Amino acid sequence: MARPKEFEDRTTISVTLEKKEFKSLQLIRRREGLDLTEVGRKAILEYIKGHEEGNSTYPLDRWQSDPNFTAIPTLWASLEVWKNYVRDCSKEEVTKISTKLKQLSREAYYCLNGRYPPR
Repeated sequence: MARPKEFEDRTTISVTLEKKEFKSLQLIRRREGLDLTEVGRKAILEYIKGHEEGNSTYPLDRWQSDPNFTAIPTLWASLEVWKNYVRDCSKEEVTKISTKLKQLSREAYYCLNGRYPPR
């Protein structure tokens, strides 16, 4: 019986792993009844799906197309980084940051409590 055609125009790649990583991969994929091709292809397809459109939240070239776009420190930056940034902002920029923080705080409260806080 002939093997079913799986690909229309396939390309074969190779991947380099540390021996420890490969041993772990072998144990897991055998436990799950998968072959290496299935595991690799699944991982690559998930990667493509997650990155194909780019980062819609913070595309790296947004500053070129949006003159109002302002890059600010990441939310997870240290307090010291934020202090330095805010101290260099205009009063208008600090007001925008404050407004956005209040909005984000309300959303976080909702996520944690299932309802918005009283106004």
